[in-house]
Formats: sequence, structure tokens, C-alpha cells
Amino acid sequence: MGLAEFRAALPGEGQLVEFKRGVSTEQAQSTAVAFSNADGGVILIGVEDDGAVLGRAADAGTQDDIHRAMQAARDVGRYAIHQLDVDGKPVCVVSVARRREGFTQTSAGVVRVRRGTRDDPLFGAEVVRFANERTSSRYETTQLVIVVGAAVGELRREVGRALGWDRATVARLRDAELAVDDRLTVAGALYLLADPGQALGKAFVEVLRFPGDVTVDYDRRTEIRGPVHHVLQQAVDSVADELGTELVVLGSRRYELPRLPAVVLREALANALAHRSYEAAGTCVRVELRPSAVIVRSLLGCPSRLRSRTSVRRARPGT
Repeated sequence: MGLAEFRAALPGEGQLVEFKRGVSTEQAQSTAVAFSNADGGVILIGVEDDGAVLGRAADAGTQDDIHRAMQAARDVGRYAIHQLDVDGKPVCVVSVARRREGFTQTSAGVVRVRRGTRDDPLFGAEVVRFANERTSSRYETTQLVIVVGAAVGELRREVGRALGWDRATVARLRDAELAVDDRLTVAGALYLLADPGQALGKAFVEVLRFPGDVTVDYDRRTEIRGPVHHVLQQAVDSVADELGTELVVLGSRRYELPRLPAVVLREALANALAHRSYEAAGTCVRVELRPSAVIVRSLLGCPSRLRSRTSVRRARPGT
């Protein structure tokens, strides 16, 4: 892209555009949060406030700095990093999407919203009103570009039977918020696609086995993919098989009992899958198998975005 073309396309900063000389964690994070809480936008790194191109390559170091800034924020919108060459100089472009559910905060807990060229902080009653507005809509009802025709026929029949339908027509899928017009919603993709992760990111469960209670390195990893209701059952079965059974003696009788009842595993995993934020495309539901506990971790889809930790202790022999 030539310099004249660049200036014609991006004449200055505004509601959707921010210029930055370099990567400052605090400044990049503030603008990313403000874009996430508004209509999204792009951050061009290596450009002066007046539009003069200084140049900044999207190399490994720059990308690491950006990732650190984004990860330090609380649930920033989806973002991507690109490099744009302007008159022979590289410009690092960070595109930030608007959050469809909930809102974003800086690492210091500040809620910012993009207003023109400013990343304005919100305080008091303004924060309450903003939070109420943003939490009234659910990301799972967001329309995707995937047509209803891409849904797997057998999965449509399974969903129809579960909801008591004779046929899973498009109209009924709309009523159940699994489709909008002729397109699937996020919820529709979760139930009706063979691998929702291809459209939604890490919409799967990973099971990690650790040799110790405090070790950080696992010795086995299993990734369970598929429609969400299949993933739930497969994850329960996988964890139950890994845990095995215990021999319990009661009087003259012996019983082989699962170390964790399937109903307990299912409840923990169902809660994690149902309440996680699928807008957090880079995070999956994780099950950690440790000698003394099974830990289910999920990023909850609530305004506080608390990290869920459901610990289920294994039953001891004879109990």
C-alpha cells in the first residue's frame, strides 16, 4: 500500500481507529478494552498520532508484547494480529472485535468505552447501566455465517427428539434460538455441527492427567470434540474409565463401585459446558485428573468472569 492510499483509507484516529508509536502494555490494553466495549476497531502500531508512518513489524517480539497486554485484560474481545506494508515500512495492525456478551475490563478493573478518539472510563451509575445493557443479551444467540443446511441431519433429529418435535424445521430451530433467519446461531452450531470448534474456536473439552497433586506437567492429554451433548457424555465416560473402580466390602458382600459416581461427573461437566463463555474462543473446558482430586475448570459467562473451579474428591476405599 502506498502512503497516499494509506492516508486516504485511514486519514486519522476515530471511533474505529487508533494510532500508536509502539507497544505500551497499558495503552494497548486500554484501547483494546474500549474497542471491545464499543463497536470494535483496529490499533495500528508504528504510526504517529498525526498519521506519519514510523514502522513497526509484527515480529515475534511485538506479537508477544501484544498477547501479554491482551491476556492481562479481563476478557478482551477476539483479536487478530496482521502486518501491513505502507510505502515499504511495516505497520503492525491489531484488529479487536466487539464483545457480544458481557463487558471487558483492564487488568486494574477499569471499564473503558471508545468514544471518538478517547478511551473513556466509566464510573458509578454509568458502569451499572452499561453492565445491565451488555448482560441482557447472550452471545449464544448471535447469528453466524453458517447456513442451517450445514447442520448434520442426524443431529437435527436428535435435537428434535429431545425437544419433542416431530421434525426439526427451520422455523422450530428459530423458535429455540438455534437459528436466526436461515443461519445458525452459536447455540445452533454447538448442537448441530459435527465439530463446532471449527467455527467457534476451542469449543471442546480437554482431559489432562497429572502424576501429582501440584505438578504442572501432565503425562496424558485427551481432546474430546463434537456436538456439545456428545462431548458431555464422552467426557464423562473418558474420566470414569480413567478413574476406574474401587472394591468395597460390606459384610459378606463385595461391590465394585466407581471412584466417582457418573451423576457427579456429569453434573460438574454439564455446568462447565452450559455456563462457560463461548465468546472466549481461546479457552476450553479443562478436566484435570490428579491423585486426590478431579478438577473441572471453565471460564464462566457471567459479568464477573470468575474462574470456575469445581473440585470433586475421589472416594476412598470402603466409603
